[in-house]
Parts: sequence; C-alpha cells; structure tokens
Amino acid sequence: DTFLTLSAQTGLSTDTLEKYNAVAELADVSLETFTGSLAKTTKAMGEAQKGSTKYVEAYKQLGVSVTDANGNLRDSEDVYWETVDALKGIENETERDALAMELFGKKAQDLNAVIEMGSEGVKEYTDKAVSMGAVLGGKGLEALGNLDDQMQIFKSTTGSTGNILASAFAPALSGAMEGVNGLMGSMNGLIASVISGDE
Repeated sequence: DTFLTLSAQTGLSTDTLEKYNAVAELADVSLETFTGSLAKTTKAMGEAQKGSTKYVEAYKQLGVSVTDANGNLRDSEDVYWETVDALKGIENETERDALAMELFGKKAQDLNAVIEMGSEGVKEYTDKAVSMGAVLGGKGLEALGNLDDQMQIFKSTTGSTGNILASAFAPALSGAMEGVNGLMGSMNGLIASVISGDE
C-alpha cells in the first residue's frame, strides 16, 4: 500500500519504487529520504533552467546538464543518477557533501552510501533483487493493495460490531460493575479495619 501511495505522489512506477526500496534498505536510508532527494532533483533542475545561479553553478561543477539540445528539461531520474556518479568522483568529502545538500536537500548526507555505490552499483544490486524475487511488480503490489483495503474494511466492520454489542450490554454491565465496585469498597474497608486493629 505504501508503494502504491508513493507512486501516486511521486509519479514513479511501483517497480522503480520497489527497486529503490531495496537499495534504501541496503544503504540504511529511508525510502522517503530516497524519493525526497529525487523530488529535490526535479526542483533543482527547474531552478537551474530558470537561471538560478547556485543551481546552475552546482550542475556546471559536476558536469551534468539538466536540459537537452532543444533546451527542454531532461528526465529527472537520468539527471539524478548522473549527479550521483559525478558526486562519487569528488574526493573531497566536504565539497561533495556541500554539493549533495545543494541538489538533494538537507538529508543528502544520509545518501552517502548510495553515492558510494554509484549508478552501476545500484543497477547491479537492483537487478539481483529482481532475480531473487524481492520485487513483486505492479500486479503483485496491486493484489496486495486490494487485500490491504479489504483487511482495513474488515477491521472497521468488526470494530463497529464490537461497539454495537458493547452499547447493547452497557446498562447491564454498568450495573454489574457498580455492584462489584461496592463489594470491593466494603472489602477494602474491612481490610483497613483489621490492619488498624479496630476489629
């Protein structure tokens, strides 16, 4: 259900999100941080196209072009992985982190393990994840998503049934509990009297 929701929010296919999730788990980074950095890339590309100096300079320093020969924005995932590879090639960690934060956002340092892997390392790992069956695919996720929806409906229905039964028996149970509370009060008083030596 999480993948289906994220797919609707980000525009990424569920297959892609499953692959990225496998990488995120390997790199000890949350999937939200991963997809968030992709969203930041799209924003940074737009700002660079508009001529924003800091983004233009950042991409220029990395040797990554955000537009094609016609001046149109390129595919954001292609730009993202080219940026990752360019960052991987920077030996100065401080400089690398500064550029990563500029383009991927404040949580960019969490992506250092992904940057160290580079696009080829990520592809190799995701291909392995697919071959091992770790990626269910669209139909598998859709089936599980439908099951999750039905489970939520079942939970809601059984909860309503419990509430109806509870309200029906509430008067009788309240009377019974009142009697029990009275009995316990008497017992407590008797015990206190025995302890104090009054009886």
